[in-house]
Amino acid sequence: MRFGQKRLGQPGALDTTFFARFAREEDGSLTIFSLFLMLAMLLTTGLAVDVMRYENQDTLLRNTADSAVLACADMQQEQDPKSVVLDFFEARGLSHVISEDGIKVEEGLNFRRCDVEVAANMQTMFIDADIFTNDGYEGIKYLSSDKTSAAEERITDIEISLVLDVSGSMGGSKIRDLHDAGKKFVDDVIREEFQGVSGTTSISVIPYNGKVNAGKELADAFGVAAQYSNGTSASHCVRFKPEHFQYTNFPTGTVRRIAHYDADTNYYNDQNDNEDRILRPHCQTDPNDRNKIMVHEIDPEKLKTKIGRLTTGGWTATDVGAKWGTVLLDPTSRDNISSLVDESVNTRPEDFLDPETMKVLVIMTDGDNTRQYDLKEEFKTGMSHVYYSENKDRYIVNLDWRSSGQKQWYLPHNDKERWNVPNNMSDIVQVSWPDLMQRYNLEYISEYFYDNYNTWENKTRWAEEEFTNDTNGAGNALADSNLLAVCEKAREKQILIYTIAFSAPAHAQNILTQCAGASGNALIVGSNNLDNAFETIASKINHLKLIQ
Repeated sequence: MRFGQKRLGQPGALDTTFFARFAREEDGSLTIFSLFLMLAMLLTTGLAVDVMRYENQDTLLRNTADSAVLACADMQQEQDPKSVVLDFFEARGLSHVISEDGIKVEEGLNFRRCDVEVAANMQTMFIDADIFTNDGYEGIKYLSSDKTSAAEERITDIEISLVLDVSGSMGGSKIRDLHDAGKKFVDDVIREEFQGVSGTTSISVIPYNGKVNAGKELADAFGVAAQYSNGTSASHCVRFKPEHFQYTNFPTGTVRRIAHYDADTNYYNDQNDNEDRILRPHCQTDPNDRNKIMVHEIDPEKLKTKIGRLTTGGWTATDVGAKWGTVLLDPTSRDNISSLVDESVNTRPEDFLDPETMKVLVIMTDGDNTRQYDLKEEFKTGMSHVYYSENKDRYIVNLDWRSSGQKQWYLPHNDKERWNVPNNMSDIVQVSWPDLMQRYNLEYISEYFYDNYNTWENKTRWAEEEFTNDTNGAGNALADSNLLAVCEKAREKQILIYTIAFSAPAHAQNILTQCAGASGNALIVGSNNLDNAFETIASKINHLKLIQ
C-alpha cells in the first residue's frame, strides 16, 4: 500500500484541517471584548470614587480653614485666637490635620490677622490597586490637600451717611425705637479706642420728612442762592430738580431754597406777638433745630445726642434725604464742608475707590414717598397786597386785584371796603411777600387779611391751594424715580447701600429693595425690631474681609 502523507494519528502528523477551522471560528470574541470594557469601567469608577472622596475632603478642609480664620480675626471675640482655630477644626473632626505651629496670629491696637496652614492625606481605595503597580511603581496610596487661608479685620476709614425718616408717621413708639437703635448703631460702628489710630469712622446724620433742613452753615457752604432779592435766606431746605438725582454730587449752578413759611399752624389771634404766629415753619430757620443735618461727626456722644433729640412731623421725601446722603459722600463736597468738620476728617469725603475708605449709605423709612411742598413762585418775591401804617400800627389790604381798574382798600376784620386810602394812614408802606410770609402763617394770612371764609376747613384748603404747590408735581411716583436714580448712581460709585423698611407698606419695601441693589442689603423689619436691623448693618460694616 502506498501513502503520499503520514497517516493521521501518527507521530509528527499535522491536522491542517483543525487549525483552519479554529482560525475561522468567531464564537465568544464579543464576550472577551466586553470583559475588557467592564474592567476599564471598574477602574474608571474606582478612580472617580477616590477623586470624589478627595474633593469632599478638600472642600471641607478649605471651608473649615476659611471659617476658622474669620472667627480668629474677629476683634470682638475675647478667646485666644489660636484656640478658636483649633476648636473649629476639632468640631469638624479635623483636629489631626492642624497644630499650633500652623497658626500665625498678628495683632495690634487696630487690627488682627490670622494665617492658617493645614495639610491632610487621604488614603486611596483604588488608585493604589495592583493594576497600577508594575516595574517597581507602587501606585498612589495617598492624595494630599494643602491649604493656606488668611483673614484680617482692620479699622479703616469709614464714611457713613445715616438717612433717617422723621416724618409724622414715625411719631410715638417708632421715634423712641429710632432713638435707641440709632444710638446703639453709633456705639457699634465707632469704637473710641480705635478712632484716629490708623482709621476713623465718621457719620453724617440726615433727618428728613417732606424736606431736609441742611442748616445755615451747610446751605451757605454750598452757595445755595438766597431765595429773596434782599439777600434774606428763605430757609435752609434745598429744592432738588429731577435731573439733580442723576448724579451723587451737589448740583452746580443755581439751586433754590424752599421758601420760609408756615402752612401748619392754626392760629389767628391778632393780639399775639408776631413771633408766635410762625410756630411751625415749613423748614426751620432755628440754628438749634434738632432735625438739621450733622456733617461727618466723629464724636460718638455728639452723634448719640443728635439722634436722641430727633423729632417727628410732616410728609415723606426719601429721595431728598438720599440725595443729601450721597452729596456728603461725594469727594467734590470736600472743599465745601472742610471748615464744618473736625480737623482730623477735613479731607472727607475721600476719593471714590480709595483703598483705605469705605463709603456707606444707610436709608431708613417707615412709609412711601408722599408730598413735597413749597410756596408758589409768585409769593416768593415781589410785593403783596398788604400795606402797613406805622402810625396806626395797622395793616390794610389793597384789593385792586379783585376789580380791574379800581383801587379798593380793605381794613382787616372790617366789613367795609374803601375806595380811598383811610384817613391818618398816609404813611402806609407796601409789605413784600417774603416779609409777610416770615411774619404770619398761611392760615392767619387767609383769615386775617382775606377774611372771606367761615370755616377752618375752607381756610386751610384756600391757604394750601392758593399759596403752595407740590414741588414733585407727580407726587410719590416721581420721588420714587428720583430715589432709584440716585441709588443707582451711588452704587456705580461703589457706595455700599443698606436700606431699612421699618413697618413699611409693600410698595416702600419694594422701592428700598431696588435701591439697595445687593442681595441681603435691604432689611425689612416690623415693630420692635429696628434695633436688630441697625445691628445687622453695623456687623456688616465691620465685616471681615477674606483676603486669600
